[in-house]
Amino acid sequence: VADDETFRYQRLALPDAEQVPQNWIPMIDDCGILLRSRHWSNMISDMRFPDHAPFRGDMYLSRLLEGQRAWRNAVGNIGDSYLILAVDGETFGHHHKNAFADFLVPFFEEAQKRTAECRIVSLNDIFFSFKKIDMPREFLPEGSWSTSHEDMQNGIPYPLWAHPHNPFHVAWNKFFQHAFAYCGVHADDLQLQELMDSAFYSCSPWWATRDNPNDRKIAGWCLPMFKRIMELASQEVRQELVESYRAMQNFIEQNG
Repeated sequence: VADDETFRYQRLALPDAEQVPQNWIPMIDDCGILLRSRHWSNMISDMRFPDHAPFRGDMYLSRLLEGQRAWRNAVGNIGDSYLILAVDGETFGHHHKNAFADFLVPFFEEAQKRTAECRIVSLNDIFFSFKKIDMPREFLPEGSWSTSHEDMQNGIPYPLWAHPHNPFHVAWNKFFQHAFAYCGVHADDLQLQELMDSAFYSCSPWWATRDNPNDRKIAGWCLPMFKRIMELASQEVRQELVESYRAMQNFIEQNG
């Protein structure tokens, strides 16, 4: 499953309705690519309509089906179509406390009432229900569901984890590379392996992109584990790690 905006970016010359497939599946290097709708998924993440109308799951599904009808009319599609929604699990109950009652329950209840118009199915069902079309590899460039068109124009596919102008990102990734190169040679060190499994979660560089100093402090929560990794590494590798560690530490102290 990939975000549809990186795919769309390669097809901007086409009419809007034809940029992202909803009745066929791209195949790249013999691998089927199921495209997540950023537009509709981000509404769930934000729990907000673009026009700021009251947001509930039943209203959302109604708008989604209206959007699907508009798409089908625009491309002349008379058969089935599909739309893939994907959001962080923490959207429900953590970021939005009432998301179960206000979104999930009314969404599924509305879907049950409208089975003549839509069905909620597995990705597997989608993959085997639609025709496949081979595409060149360049039609799915690097990126995540946080990569904007501007990021792609600037050659920055991962702005929240590997931005070349963010000193914490540069140091974090350099530490990551040296640590994993060392870990690969010392795969029998179970203590080191356990640390590697827990220390490199993506929240650290993500929080380092935030402007709020209190938020940026969270980026430094990984540093105690990084310090322990340095202690377990050989002297030669430790010298490489210390430089990156200090750069991250300085970033937190200056911005946190």
